[in-house]
Amino acid sequence: MSLKLLNKVALVTGASRGIGKGIALQLGEHGAKVYITGRKLTSKDDLSLEKTAEEIRNRGGQCFPVQCDHEDDKQVEKLFQQIKDEQNGQLDLLVNSAFKAGDFIFEAANLNFWETDPAKTWDDINNVGLRNNYLCTVHASRLMVPRQKGLIVNISSLGGLQYAFHACYGIGKAGVDRISSDCGLELRKHNVACLSLLLNGVRTEFSEQILREKGDKANFILFRILFLILSRMSKNRPLAGKVALVTGATRGIGKGIALQLGQAGALVYITGRTLKSTNNLGSLEQTANEIKERGGVCIPVQVNHESDHEIAELFQKIETEQNGILDILVNNAYKGVTTIFEGSSLEFWKQKPEVWDEINNVGLRNHYICTVYAARMMVPRKQGLIINISSFGGMSYIFNVAYGVGKAAVDRMAVDCGKELSKHNVVMLSLYPGAVKTELVTDMISKQNPDISGISGKQISMKKVFEQGESIEFAGKCIVSLAQDKNLSKYTSKVVIAADYARAHGIKDVDGRQITSFKQLKSGLLMSLPDNLKWIANLVPGFISIPQFRISTNRQLIN
Repeated sequence: MSLKLLNKVALVTGASRGIGKGIALQLGEHGAKVYITGRKLTSKDDLSLEKTAEEIRNRGGQCFPVQCDHEDDKQVEKLFQQIKDEQNGQLDLLVNSAFKAGDFIFEAANLNFWETDPAKTWDDINNVGLRNNYLCTVHASRLMVPRQKGLIVNISSLGGLQYAFHACYGIGKAGVDRISSDCGLELRKHNVACLSLLLNGVRTEFSEQILREKGDKANFILFRILFLILSRMSKNRPLAGKVALVTGATRGIGKGIALQLGQAGALVYITGRTLKSTNNLGSLEQTANEIKERGGVCIPVQVNHESDHEIAELFQKIETEQNGILDILVNNAYKGVTTIFEGSSLEFWKQKPEVWDEINNVGLRNHYICTVYAARMMVPRKQGLIINISSFGGMSYIFNVAYGVGKAAVDRMAVDCGKELSKHNVVMLSLYPGAVKTELVTDMISKQNPDISGISGKQISMKKVFEQGESIEFAGKCIVSLAQDKNLSKYTSKVVIAADYARAHGIKDVDGRQITSFKQLKSGLLMSLPDNLKWIANLVPGFISIPQFRISTNRQLIN
């Protein structure tokens, strides 16, 4: 027995079998005190926490099995409190290995993402495999940061880089990788490391069982996975006859997109939580009235996008009223803007773990569910366009960890769902607006002008970030153009930067400005130079760009 890890305290989640068990065995063999978690304390089939603990002890190691359901926030919190109490606040290593939906993924590998129940699929795969990783990372950081030492390892896979198994799986793994990069960015100043470990195909007890029980079917599924891995309008109303849905359209970017689609002739369904407003902060009726003033047609639908039932009813309404036609879905709904700005100066472990839900229940999980329902309408008709409104946070650290993780996963959703949809002539992409001068942003700048976390976590005044910003309608102008683009299919599974697309297609903002892309050196200079030196930025040619490796911590393909 090696003693390289003597007196180290480690936690391995999901260690009753498979990869987690193997990691726990090795840590115990090298002298660490190993806490392990899983749903089964004992089991007749020897795949249990007690069996893993017994094997560790037989090798001379120390093991502390803790029965824990990683979908239960209270049990997760209790787990870390137990370690804190028993080990005097010491935790040197966390390995986030818990994963729930292994059997489902193999079964679903023959199904397109829209053919499975969206809420159940998302929750089965990502409640433990993604959300729990974030919560455990928060709790572990609260133990490691005061001691100025520690290592957090997220078990990931090739699915975070390219399509594998199922779209929902890849979205989750991309999110896990983003947890590693963004949490690592905040933690490194405290001498705590956070990383993703990408494993190749691992022969676990479960995969061997699948091969035994499914025979040729299992071989076909594995082959398919391997193959997938390797492998008439008027000028003024160009979208006349099209049916579009824009979620989260009471104000901000969603409102701007809906206005442009309606002006272009599309029949626009819009959603939001506020049907009528008494405080002039925006409502569905106000957006609908503005669309009608421009000669458009709008149907406002009050929807809480945290309610699976209300989302299902929304798509059923469109299907019934439009005879199954939905041409464009824009996933824009977002709930946590105020939470993001108010907590931007706090490191992730100092925020409530519930920040994850506040930001990503609507901004990530809801996008997947809406995409499933939209795909079920578009695929039979062999046409459609689905756009996820994302941001620069999908590429690099900005605002906070939960925000960046969500945006990276939204981008991965576009990549992997787009891959499955492409064979049915349905296009899905992520669209990056720049800094957008929304009503909320303008109000916050006028009242507070707070500092926010910019690229690489540096603090910068909100006014500087947004003073050269886009109008709320700029992204909408790009989407109207995309919907008519004869080469639309080339954008499927891609991340499209609105400013770059606009420059290539001669699109300007509503005030006539040519919007500068954040990839352009000029944009960075305008944001960072003092007012008396901004003239220097205007001398820099627009074609000079910042190398992507300098601005991206993500591995998504940016178009």
